[in-house]
Amino acid sequence: MSLRTFACVLMVSLVSATAFAHPPKKAGEAPCVPEAPAKASLFDKLKPLAGTWLGTDGKVKVESRLTSAGSVLLETMMPGTPHEMVNAYHLDGDAVVVTHYCAMGNQPRMAASAEKAPGVVVFTLRDATNVDVKTGEYMGQLTLTIRDADHVVQEWQSFKAGKAEGEVTRMELVRRK
Repeated sequence: MSLRTFACVLMVSLVSATAFAHPPKKAGEAPCVPEAPAKASLFDKLKPLAGTWLGTDGKVKVESRLTSAGSVLLETMMPGTPHEMVNAYHLDGDAVVVTHYCAMGNQPRMAASAEKAPGVVVFTLRDATNVDVKTGEYMGQLTLTIRDADHVVQEWQSFKAGKAEGEVTRMELVRRK
């Protein structure tokens, strides 16, 4: 059984038969994939970030790719180094959630439901695993500024015992072509 056939069988078992009412998009394509929502979500604005990014400081590299049928943007910061970290962005209802798998060994989860300004998305702490946010240290806020298709800024704010601590870590990134 091909992966596509397996995915279709699984989808059929999870959704109603009305998914079959939609004709295939291309000749030979199975009609089991539901139609995308008409309104673009905040997550749709993040999907084009898939690619390889280099810091303007020459020290940072970020690799991003879509996975799970395009429902997750998986980002690896500083790949191959002892401080490699992973961020997984995905939808949770109308909000976009990012889980930051930190080199400190904890996993803060932050959410954003709208752009603060065009191209500016602020993720704030929802919860965290492997750290007590009342006493421990963790990344508790991420501001993502998408300047254009090839320039992005990430600003990470560290927290300790529920309060912002230290300077914001700023990474200016340029898409590698």
